[in-house]
Amino acid sequence: MKLGKYVRLGLLGSIFYSSISIGAVLDVQNGILMGATGIDVNGVLYDVTFEDGICAELYDNCDENSDFPFANPLDSDDGTLGLAANAALLDQVFIDSSLGSFDSRPELTNGCAGTDGCQVNTPLFLSQGGAGLGILWIFNRAGSNVDIATGSGAGPAAFDTRIGFPDISNYAVWSKASVVPVPAAAWLFATALIGLVGFSKRRKAAWQ
Repeated sequence: MKLGKYVRLGLLGSIFYSSISIGAVLDVQNGILMGATGIDVNGVLYDVTFEDGICAELYDNCDENSDFPFANPLDSDDGTLGLAANAALLDQVFIDSSLGSFDSRPELTNGCAGTDGCQVNTPLFLSQGGAGLGILWIFNRAGSNVDIATGSGAGPAAFDTRIGFPDISNYAVWSKASVVPVPAAAWLFATALIGLVGFSKRRKAAWQ
């Protein structure tokens, strides 16, 4: 009977964990979408902020491929990650929810005041001896079914979104997430261990 109690404790812990939905957390300030944390990009969690400015100001001088989290799309793995990052923005961040209509109203994204859409640029690699910048971009248009999922282009590394495309373009500034959730398997093991320790103590007390 006592064993059943602690087994149930472990099972309840695992059920409680499985009922928690771990997803991106939007950073909304005064109704404006500033970024998000915990974005799942092919199983790896990233944070992102949406910022206007020059690449050099936002990406550690923007002078080495290592400055970019999805560097060099000539490597198929990196190209895949860049595309997955864009898809994650559309699926997990640019959504309509109780926090705001960030899909259907792109002007609610930081750096984008145009009501028709918002282009979000993710730098990938340097070109032309460091003078050029290769990017992947998405265009979040007003309405839920008319977004441009992925585009690519190149421009000067000194490209300034405040001047180049004012009101309709910004940079997505990516970084690895600072907090990683405990995996479900580890939580299940921990709850089972708690149950067994509790049972062991009860059993020892009963024999004394």
